[in-house]
Amino acid sequence: MKIYAYLLVLFLSLSGSVQQLHASLFTSWTEDPSDPIYNPFPGSTLYDDYFPCVLFNANKFNGDGDAVFYKMWHQGSGVSTGNLALSTSNDGINWTLKGETNLVAPSGLDIGHPCVLYDPNGFGGGSYHYKMWFWNGTISSISAIQYTLSMDGFTWTTPIPVTQDLSFPLIDGVTGSYFYQLYGPGFVIYNPAATSTPGQPYTFPYVMFFDAAGSGFVPGNAEQEAIALAYSVDGIFWTRYGSQPVLIPSGNASDWDGIYSFRPSVIKVNGVYHMFYSGSNGSSSAPYAGHGLGTGVSLGSSTPFAHGLGTASSTDGINWLKDPANPIFINTNGVPWRSDRTYTPVVLFGTFTGTTLQGKMWFVGGDLPYTSGQAIGYATLQNFVPTKPRHFRGKYWRSHHLKHDKNFVLKTKWRKSRSSNVAFYRVYENGKVIKKIPKNKRLHFKKHIFTSKHLFTRYTVTAVSVDGFESTHTHLHAKRIF
Repeated sequence: MKIYAYLLVLFLSLSGSVQQLHASLFTSWTEDPSDPIYNPFPGSTLYDDYFPCVLFNANKFNGDGDAVFYKMWHQGSGVSTGNLALSTSNDGINWTLKGETNLVAPSGLDIGHPCVLYDPNGFGGGSYHYKMWFWNGTISSISAIQYTLSMDGFTWTTPIPVTQDLSFPLIDGVTGSYFYQLYGPGFVIYNPAATSTPGQPYTFPYVMFFDAAGSGFVPGNAEQEAIALAYSVDGIFWTRYGSQPVLIPSGNASDWDGIYSFRPSVIKVNGVYHMFYSGSNGSSSAPYAGHGLGTGVSLGSSTPFAHGLGTASSTDGINWLKDPANPIFINTNGVPWRSDRTYTPVVLFGTFTGTTLQGKMWFVGGDLPYTSGQAIGYATLQNFVPTKPRHFRGKYWRSHHLKHDKNFVLKTKWRKSRSSNVAFYRVYENGKVIKKIPKNKRLHFKKHIFTSKHLFTRYTVTAVSVDGFESTHTHLHAKRIF
């Protein structure tokens, strides 16, 4: 049975058409030197660890199950076929295997590709705090996606198949269609403030990215798998959005992700959605002329659908632009433990248990042959908040050329931020933005002051990155010359 891995990451949305977003920052991940950080095999019943779904909760999940900061649901082939395991951690790096959940796959089926949500309020007041959607291993009907509930994240209710709107189905079985087959869910978002506005999928309570599979060829492309979008009021009955997937491979096998795009993880940052996804060119030994490898570098012997990780960005969560600096990681990076498979990213973004804003990614790797099974790696993204501007200095003086009610002048200047990703600077007056100055312009600010009492107004300046991250404030130090 083919196992496809894919995870999603949420990005921010803005109204309007897609514009070129500076997303290269989001390809600059640092892989943990101790990778793989998690590989219980052979010390447990698990043979493989893959398709992780990681959640973080600052309140240690409020007593709803184990009191830890991080929980990870992941597949693993152990004593039972197609089992699903739960592991816990307080730092996201050192994990403890809690064990296999109570979910047991029927003969010939699977429990894989988990997408788990947690809500301390029970998703609107219910008694269950966890919801999960997973793939049962089949590909030819909507029942490939199963749905289950839990109070603690470990013991789950009997799964039921989801259903679909036949007018906009997630799977249609039509030869040549983008939606001929289905490889399960990829990422699910919960919106507690839903308005369920028709035509606006992100206003519904549940939004799902899923793995759509064409029958070899679909209109204008030869891709095998693409990332599609659906929405739901209850998480059970789903309606597909649009007439085609939202992220479609090029169909060109010379592209690192030209045939397969799947298992995304989506984050929303400063009004922009960022997606992290698995990709491949579909070949087990094809040349690849992509980023950082050079023309004609061979992928060697590898699993055809699990070559690397990429990122794309969107202002509306529907129209996506792939980052030209992709891939983030690929199996030809020369890292032995993931020299066959490098795929299924799951990304979280925030301050976590500290004060520094950062991104965290967990992903799967495997060598060939599988001497240690598939394992889970870890990477971080930092230093995207620019340093603050320096030496914000100014002078007040009396101007005899102005009217009496406007007889003072403030003239300021500052030195640029030491960060290379700055797009512009913001000048604040008592906490309100009054000026934006591009980085390539002269860094100064001049203003006429109405009366002497305004000489005590507070001014600050910040640096803003191309991705919308803002530095801390630099306060004005001004002299009075009058």
